[in-house]
Amino acid sequence: MTDWRVSVIMPVYCGEAFIVEALHSITRQDWPIKEIIVVDDGSTDDTASVVRQFPGRVRYVHQENRGPQHARNLGLSMACGNAIAFLDADDTWCPGKLAIQGPLLDTEDVVIGHTRIMNDPHSEAFILPSLNCALFRKSAFNQIGHLDPELEYSDDMDWYMRAREADLAIRIHDDVVLEHRRHDSNLTRNFAKKKRFHLLMLHKSILRRREKGIVISPLFSDFRHVG
Repeated sequence: MTDWRVSVIMPVYCGEAFIVEALHSITRQDWPIKEIIVVDDGSTDDTASVVRQFPGRVRYVHQENRGPQHARNLGLSMACGNAIAFLDADDTWCPGKLAIQGPLLDTEDVVIGHTRIMNDPHSEAFILPSLNCALFRKSAFNQIGHLDPELEYSDDMDWYMRAREADLAIRIHDDVVLEHRRHDSNLTRNFAKKKRFHLLMLHKSILRRREKGIVISPLFSDFRHVG
C-alpha cells in the first residue's frame, strides 16, 4: 500500500463559529496527516486567533478576500503531501474518513464518499459534487490543473468534469465521510449568484468538449461505483 501523506486544505471566511469543530474532525482522524493548511480569505472576525490555538501541523495563511476558489488554489500551491483533501470550515469529516479512502487511492486518482446533513436525524446519505467528501492524488491536480479562478461557485463540479473529460480514475464509494452544515451564511444560499456561476461552468465545459470532440457530457453517474 502506498504511503499516502495527506495535505488538508481548509478555506475559511469569518469561520470562528465553526472552525474548531472542523479542525477537530481532521485531527481526530485515524490516518497520518502531513499538514493542515488553513487559508483565511480575508476574515474580519477572530478566525486567525482561533486557528493559531492549534499547534503543530496546522499552517495558517491569510490572503485578501478573493473567494474560496483562490483560497483552495493557494493551499494547493503550498501543499507538500502526495495526497490532497479539502474541508470547508463549516463542515466536518466523519470518523475514519481518511482510513476508508486512503487504501482506495492506491488504485484510483480520486475517491468520493457520501454526505449527510449535519444534525438532521432524517438525512439520508447522498452524493454531493463537493471536494470535501473526496481524497485526491496530488498528481491529479498536476494533470488537470487547479480550480478555475473565475468560478466562485461550481469550481468543484468544474474540476470533476475536467477530470472526467481527461479519463482520470474516479471511484464513488458508499461510506458516509462528510457532514454538511446548513446555515444562513452558506455561500450556496445566494441562489442568483450560484446560478450565474453554474451556467458559466457549464458553458466552459461545452466549449472544452467541443474543442476536444467529446460528444457526451461527463456526469457524476459516469464515475465508477463500488459498494
